[in-house]
Amino acid sequence: MQSPMMTDGPSTRTHECEARHRDGLYTGTLAKVAGCLFLSALLVIGSLTNGSGGYSAPVAVDVAHDNVAAGMHSTAHPRVLPHTSDYAKQNTALILVRWHASTHTAVRMICRHLRKAGISIVRRRRLSGESIADRDIFEEATIIQDWQYSDSPDSFDMPADKKALFKQSFGDDWDDVRTDGSLKQLWQVASTLGLSDVETTVNFYELEEGIDRLHIGYGFDVGKLGGMYLVSPAHKELEDEFEDDDWYFYAFEVSWKPHVLSYIDYLSNVIGNSTPAKSHPSSIRHQMWLNWKDLEFKFRPNGFFYGVETSPNLYAAMQEAAAWFEDTTMADHPIHKELERRGVDFSEVESLLLRPFITYHGQEKHFYDFLYGLDRKPFMKMFVDIVGALAHTEGS
Repeated sequence: MQSPMMTDGPSTRTHECEARHRDGLYTGTLAKVAGCLFLSALLVIGSLTNGSGGYSAPVAVDVAHDNVAAGMHSTAHPRVLPHTSDYAKQNTALILVRWHASTHTAVRMICRHLRKAGISIVRRRRLSGESIADRDIFEEATIIQDWQYSDSPDSFDMPADKKALFKQSFGDDWDDVRTDGSLKQLWQVASTLGLSDVETTVNFYELEEGIDRLHIGYGFDVGKLGGMYLVSPAHKELEDEFEDDDWYFYAFEVSWKPHVLSYIDYLSNVIGNSTPAKSHPSSIRHQMWLNWKDLEFKFRPNGFFYGVETSPNLYAAMQEAAAWFEDTTMADHPIHKELERRGVDFSEVESLLLRPFITYHGQEKHFYDFLYGLDRKPFMKMFVDIVGALAHTEGS
């Protein structure tokens, strides 16, 4: 795949991203002004950095004017400008541009869409597929559940309401399916159909959601492919995809004001749903599906390779940013600090995340699904309430 080098001239990058960064200082009077601005910026950054030297103020990055243009594979510490002081009140997300969509043209299109939606790029990074595999970034950035790597399909279970939905959709009892051998592993379905694991996975996610494929919970879909039941294949089973150094991924940490754009609208209208062809017409995923040739893709995005991924909630955004950017940790993040201030015990959170489902106010969902698409204030309340309620229940 062609390496997406940033080489466009000043005229094309003028409005590419919200932030701007200029190299060099003017001489004479302008040099003095620039010096004053520089000192002011240092004071702003210092006031926005926590006392322990942790998560500093967000930074605005001009994607077309960075170290990638110099041929660097990694840009963990891009040149920066001070951003706004109210970052702790904003929504945030991590956007991952996958290898098949990381062309120069596609990155420019993404920047335009984000800017139009009022979304700021806080920082960005580019990494090769090989370096991602070496560092196990996907495992760091993703909630890894035991059942996703299980060699025993009968270990899968689901809440009672989902079992009823499965029965209604497919006519079979889920408890029977997962114990009588009807539920297959990816390699078994692929072998039977004469397809590769990747081809089988693409076909699985192309199944019509709600008819041939049901979304049960976070990372958990079940569908019927070639007469065989299959649970959503884990990314780990396809990790060979990331071992080619000619492939590159872009990671963008972004932020925006909740009153300008809700998190749920960001997910559905700016990014788009998991079926690019049926996503919102102006969404990034739909535009990639529609204009894939103009964007210089090797193939049209589909239900698995849909070009871009993003954080489903603010906790995921914090976790993913810590994995993709080595200069900060989750504990440094303003969201983490605010949750700690409100009394959240993160040792409790880790155990909740590893459960397929938790029960809260009579509902059974994965912890992430309770938090899905919540803006900053409701997210904080929901997060604290769930952790506190479950800790109280299990402690009594």
